[in-house]
Amino acid sequence: MDLSLRLKAIAYIIRECIGGRYKLPPAALCEEPVAENILRRSVTVADIGCDHGYLGIYLCERDIIGDGRVFACDLREGPLKIAEGNIAASGFSDRIETRLSDGLEKIAPGEADIITINGMGGELIFDILRSGEQVIKKAGYAVVSPQSKLSAFRYCIRKCGIDIPHEEVVYDAGKYYHIMVLSELEKADFSGMKVFEDPGIFEISYEDYAGRVSGAGIYTEELLKKRRLLADAKKRIEEGRGNEREPASERLREIETEIGYIDRILA
Repeated sequence: MDLSLRLKAIAYIIRECIGGRYKLPPAALCEEPVAENILRRSVTVADIGCDHGYLGIYLCERDIIGDGRVFACDLREGPLKIAEGNIAASGFSDRIETRLSDGLEKIAPGEADIITINGMGGELIFDILRSGEQVIKKAGYAVVSPQSKLSAFRYCIRKCGIDIPHEEVVYDAGKYYHIMVLSELEKADFSGMKVFEDPGIFEISYEDYAGRVSGAGIYTEELLKKRRLLADAKKRIEEGRGNEREPASERLREIETEIGYIDRILA
């Protein structure tokens, strides 16, 4: 099965979690995994928001999880039915089980070694982890890819005692995707985090990224592109062509603050 670069990167990172490694050379994302290099161990993966089930099929097909199993979970019946058809066609129905589940609701503590949640906003992923606290405490790793509010997500995750030992930046089909490994899940404590907090800061420096994140160069491109868009929006507001539904002065302050954060990281 040929996956998108984003899903393939997630599969590779799951492989690295199994092997106890986090560093992946960006070039490896374009190559096929080599079965001989995979640490052979049966691992159970809970794929939350599985959509059409492609990731689970790929994990089994490429022998990434040994003789392990996949719980392909989705909140919607439609995509789950499609996933069931794809799984049956792949021949892995004995190893991939579909579950109609709201987040981690239908995963019992201890059932999953690795949890993956992708294709959702940062706040929603955080809420899923918080609601399934007892489940994630029994898992070894979570591999997540928030599509929004990245800085706030990192801030909240760390505030709850969870570590982010590795982050991958992937450019796929015209978009940037951040894929994070969450570890030390047994220390997770969401009791002091009743709401998703956005501190409005980038709490991680570019130097930290360059040392810990594969694809830091891509991250630079992403920030530069975001800065250009913000600068264009600032110019439109200053010229009186902004969104009339939003007070111009307030939005202008927000944009200037965001540009300042980006400049601090890239300095």
